[in-house]
Amino acid sequence: MKIIVLGEDSDTHEFVRRLPTDGRHKVAMTWPKFPQMPGDPDLESALATPDIDAALIGGPLEQRGELLRRAVAQGWNCLSMHPPGLNTDPYYMIDLSGHEFQAVVTPNLPLRFHPGIQSIRQATTAGGSAGPVRSVILEISTRATNQSLVLEPFAKWVDVVRLLMGEIENIAAMGFPAGVAPTERLTAQLRGSGERRAEVTIRTADNESHVKLTVTARDQIVELQFDPESHSGGRLKWTQINPLRTEGQANQSIMEELPDWDCYREMIDVWGLASHRSISTGPALFDGKRSMEVAEGAVRSLRRGRALDLHYEEISETNNFKTIMTSVGCMMVVSIIFILPMIMAGPALGLPFTLYLGYLIPISLTGFVVLQLLRLAIKND
Repeated sequence: MKIIVLGEDSDTHEFVRRLPTDGRHKVAMTWPKFPQMPGDPDLESALATPDIDAALIGGPLEQRGELLRRAVAQGWNCLSMHPPGLNTDPYYMIDLSGHEFQAVVTPNLPLRFHPGIQSIRQATTAGGSAGPVRSVILEISTRATNQSLVLEPFAKWVDVVRLLMGEIENIAAMGFPAGVAPTERLTAQLRGSGERRAEVTIRTADNESHVKLTVTARDQIVELQFDPESHSGGRLKWTQINPLRTEGQANQSIMEELPDWDCYREMIDVWGLASHRSISTGPALFDGKRSMEVAEGAVRSLRRGRALDLHYEEISETNNFKTIMTSVGCMMVVSIIFILPMIMAGPALGLPFTLYLGYLIPISLTGFVVLQLLRLAIKND
């Protein structure tokens, strides 16, 4: 693939450094210019580079959404740093235009491919040794960055929680300091279908980066511990649940050392497969969008100080049309309520011409019905 790199941050530099040197991938353009690589200080000139196949999108959060939108408009297959911005809007805009440009967007959500997560996923799916998931407890210690913990790392790790327990239906979040952007501690309690529960606790530490994931399934308790900043896969602890054990008898546990892994190389391989439409396990635009929707749910919960139900609606031309027509219908109702008193009071005030305003009501209602019929012209996805 001939790749253009848009935006500069530590993650994009790591991706570029780990691109295979076997000729499969080539960086043809960077913006802003990377050292010892072809680049252009002008964004418009960089976007005009010919024969580009894919785009690597990074940079500050304030820029990512616009860069991603411009890349998708070129039809390039994009690997986008996650989150794409301060909210879900960039993913929504791309989802609405994706059918037109036929671009594939792969969010940078590599944690689902961690060997420990993969082992847990395999053991808790249908027919797995552990049985279905009942609860998930995730504890994360991360370095302090003075950024909102909701965007980093909650928006990334919630993808793993979704992968293990399914869609999240309810969220209650608490943070410190108080407000919608906690920077020192974040605790989120999540509820999924079938009364599945999850708790995510993120705290900052000066010189520590550590993850502990405990998954309670029907037949086993699985505990994963690793350092997300290292290549070490960490270890898994499998504990068999024995409902018939006597008091004082411990459940049997097995420790498993996991192989090393490189999240950057993993996502480069996934990106390449997604670009050729030959992967179905994600992460896809849908997964990035859902993760951001849950993160926005956490922000609303922090603002209101209570648990909130999450409602998802697919982004499509049909749903967008319905939203617009609902707004138009509401404005028409308000207008009619405002016009009717004017029609009735006009003659008494010496303004008989207001009676003619009544003709606007059936005309506008007829126009509204005609606009509604346009929905039949929208193709279903």
